[in-house]
Amino acid sequence: MMKHLTPENFSESGTDTLRTLTEENRRLREELISARNALEIKIADSSDSEKEFRDKERAAISAVIESEKKYRSLFDSGPNPIFVIDRQTFEIFDANPMAETVYGCTRDELIGRRCTDICVMGEEHRNATPDQMNIFFSNCEENRRIQHYKKGKKPFYVKVKTCPITYKGRKAFILAVTDLTGMMEKEAQLIQANKLNALGEMSAGIAHELNQPLTAIKVGSEFLKMVMEEKQQIDQQDLSEVIHEISGQVDRASQIINRLRAFARKPDFIKKAKERDVNASVRNALAIIAHQLIAENITVRFDSDEDISPVLAPENLLEQVIFNLISNARDALMQKKTADRESVLMIEIRSFQEGNRVAIVISDTGTGIPADIRDKIFDPFFTTKEVGKGMGISLSIVYGIVKDLNGDIEVQTEEGRGTAFKLTFPSAGLPENDIFCK
Repeated sequence: MMKHLTPENFSESGTDTLRTLTEENRRLREELISARNALEIKIADSSDSEKEFRDKERAAISAVIESEKKYRSLFDSGPNPIFVIDRQTFEIFDANPMAETVYGCTRDELIGRRCTDICVMGEEHRNATPDQMNIFFSNCEENRRIQHYKKGKKPFYVKVKTCPITYKGRKAFILAVTDLTGMMEKEAQLIQANKLNALGEMSAGIAHELNQPLTAIKVGSEFLKMVMEEKQQIDQQDLSEVIHEISGQVDRASQIINRLRAFARKPDFIKKAKERDVNASVRNALAIIAHQLIAENITVRFDSDEDISPVLAPENLLEQVIFNLISNARDALMQKKTADRESVLMIEIRSFQEGNRVAIVISDTGTGIPADIRDKIFDPFFTTKEVGKGMGISLSIVYGIVKDLNGDIEVQTEEGRGTAFKLTFPSAGLPENDIFCK
């Protein structure tokens, strides 16, 4: 399982309940078969008395009834929503009380309805083909985070686990659901803390960057003030240039503030993911940290493929990933500069199309990652920095966001020479972005 603080680390209670239900259902079928065989043997054996035969029959029936009670008890007491769905029609056979509570639907509203017609599945899945649904339900495995809808079309995110079973003689699926609302709120808070921590570390650079247009505005306004107070004559062309310069510097300051506001905005996972330009996300992230990189004499090269496909992502999450990796590269370069002041400080970023996926590579010429900690870099709160110098969550957040976007992340590093992170995401509109294919 993943080693980061995201909904991937959700409670296993729903999964455990599903596994128990499946095993109990299998045991029930075995007991029924055993009872039937025993009855057939007894009928054929004329030496058995009728009383003994009836006792055996009652004992077998009692065992089946007891097993069914246990099954129903486990089903009804499940801490998470559980649905039993017909494998051919996708109608809901049964739903436990927690399904009613979480989805806001009564049992009568759920039973007999196609699972994609109501709140059990999101609107984007209502037109799913039988083949897609069978892929989705075919294996007893967990699905990635998907969006469902409660009654009244209130969206919320869940993680589901499906498992094929036989239910009352018909082929069916068990669908166990884990509500991730609370977990995602914690994730959003963690990402927000990471953003604010990064902005706090860059506050001096941000203040300096903002001070430049403010200084220009101040100089221009003081000049106009002097002209008015001394009633000097000024050429109209010169006056126009001063006014245009002030206006331009106001726009520049506004852009800086708006960029910071957009970056600092708390992520909203409920909003539907939209197509995002990866190159624009890289440029937005660079714009936030560029002034600090320049101040530290770090050279940045961005080799962009302008023909790459867009990717699906909520607002600002790609920028967060790229910003964290650039910031991490900057820290590695500063460590190297401390040991060798003549070292080359460079960050290279490349974007390119790789088949049906979009790739971003962020590399640096820093210290590299020691071999003994490479398997820990994505662990939450793991850091090699001094106390107070970092929270140890940047790479953990990167890993979590990348996986949530159905992406992959690879690390290549050599101690003393640098590190490269390669991110790949499915192109928007391709089957890989469909939950039924994951």
